[in-house]
Amino acid sequence: MEAKNIRDKVKSVIDYSEIAFECGFFFNPVGNFSIIPFGDYYLASFRAFGYFITSDLHQYVFTPNMRLKEPHKYIFCLLDRDFKFVKKLKCVQSSYWEHPVWNKRLPYLEDMRMTIWNG
Repeated sequence: MEAKNIRDKVKSVIDYSEIAFECGFFFNPVGNFSIIPFGDYYLASFRAFGYFITSDLHQYVFTPNMRLKEPHKYIFCLLDRDFKFVKKLKCVQSSYWEHPVWNKRLPYLEDMRMTIWNG
């Protein structure tokens, strides 16, 4: 790919990291965004991580201030047509999966992707 095409693509990348602060996540990285048109807005979903991964050894690091009270709940918010934060929406319910061997309750959706289907 030519350097000019790469520069054009990089210019179109939008940084959503400030949404974490707007939604009250000051110590947690957020990611796995999914964004769809929603009326006059965009509906965005993402999740907060209770850990970070080191870049050198790729190890998971946990700290007490990163512990999530409800790690299974996705974060939903509205963005305006310029992709600016409007407001946080409440996650009213989460689904779970019961592991048949380990007798452990796990979040059913870890990295959800929203879609629009049939209107």
